[in-house]
Amino acid sequence: MKLNSNDLICGIKAKLIRDFFDKHQQIQDPKGPYATDFTALGLSTQKDIRLFIERLEKEGYYTKKTTHNKHIYWERENKALGITNVKFIKRISRAKADKILNDLIERIKELKEDSYYISYVTEARVFGSYLDDRAEDLGDIDIQIDLGLKPGYTHDQANKIGWERSEHKNLNFLMHICYANETEPKRFLKNRNRYLSFNGDSKEEHRHKVIYKDSYEME
Repeated sequence: MKLNSNDLICGIKAKLIRDFFDKHQQIQDPKGPYATDFTALGLSTQKDIRLFIERLEKEGYYTKKTTHNKHIYWERENKALGITNVKFIKRISRAKADKILNDLIERIKELKEDSYYISYVTEARVFGSYLDDRAEDLGDIDIQIDLGLKPGYTHDQANKIGWERSEHKNLNFLMHICYANETEPKRFLKNRNRYLSFNGDSKEEHRHKVIYKDSYEME
């Protein structure tokens, strides 16, 4: 999605509206006891808030709903959810994006050969705006990464290694057991590149292009 931080969405700067959408899955009735706070958007009067909500509803960002006891609220739609994923970063040329993808593929190969990592990439896919040949510049590059355990490792062993490597970290149970086989390899692959956006959706969710595929055969 091509969006700058100062672009307006429903009359509000995109960066502010993105943060609002991210924070509020629901908007509560401004006249009710648990009214949503709009001060971060510069809205304070009942009239301004009402007009803003009407505009959100009209443009498909939220849908008006009613609870079983007749309380009114608005629920966030996918159109608003898409805004929450926008990164306001300097756009890059397609040539720069190609280089970033080529560097990613090289790191995928390095991951496979590095004995520290217990996972390897079975398939990597790019989707989103990168696939639009008409786009002269791009924002973040949407990537899907499928990982598998390298031969010789079982899932029980992977969980144990994950606990050992993350025991000093404040993580929940799932993050501990996934640390070695998912968190570490994806962190290595991303390499702190803010233009790479890893997405956990299944491949069926998006039109995509496979950029790497491997059945694990060591060089």
